[in-house]
Amino acid sequence: MKKRHTKAVKVIGLDLARHVFQAYGIDESGEVVMRKQPKRNWILRYFTRLKPSLVGLQACRGTHYWSRAFGQSGRSVRMMAASFVKP
Repeated sequence: MKKRHTKAVKVIGLDLARHVFQAYGIDESGEVVMRKQPKRNWILRYFTRLKPSLVGLQACRGTHYWSRAFGQSGRSVRMMAASFVKP
């Protein structure tokens, strides 16, 4: 994987967890350009540094909270059912 600047991220896939999340960023060509494991208290500060992008979240209990938080920071949020999410 080539190391690219995180400003090229167009779509972010975020796996919510209790303390540490899994975040993957994809550029326009569909190539993974970012893999992070941000902690819960750091995630919003990190995403405010990136350009507005599409964020994909797996639907669970905390998804509505995070979708509102990301929406307020200028991101488009899409929630998907767990049956459509692959490991």
